[in-house]
Amino acid sequence: MVKSGVRTLYNILFTIGFVLSSPYYFARMRRRGNWQQGFAERFGRYNTKLKQAITFLEKRDKVKVNLFFRGRQMEHLDLGRKILDRFINEAQNHGQVEKEPSLDGRVMSFVIAPK
Repeated sequence: MVKSGVRTLYNILFTIGFVLSSPYYFARMRRRGNWQQGFAERFGRYNTKLKQAITFLEKRDKVKVNLFFRGRQMEHLDLGRKILDRFINEAQNHGQVEKEPSLDGRVMSFVIAPK
């Protein structure tokens, strides 16, 4: 028998690589004239993950959001924290933060529970 309320913990995984691309990539996008398209594609991944999380929260499930850092990205933990704070603010209407964002090795994560 399943209790009413929180049933499952879903993982939402993404990397910070789409935010910390090389300057060469951005210069190439500007030269080609599709700078804004590339930017939208990169943050489209963020929006997709946010919609998934909101869907799970509406189904009364917990969501754990993990942000992975690779290589030199570890030098930019502040940018990762900004992304997670933005995620929290946008999902705040659908759930509440159960565990604040914390860094464990190369993974920064937090848990949102439904309201």
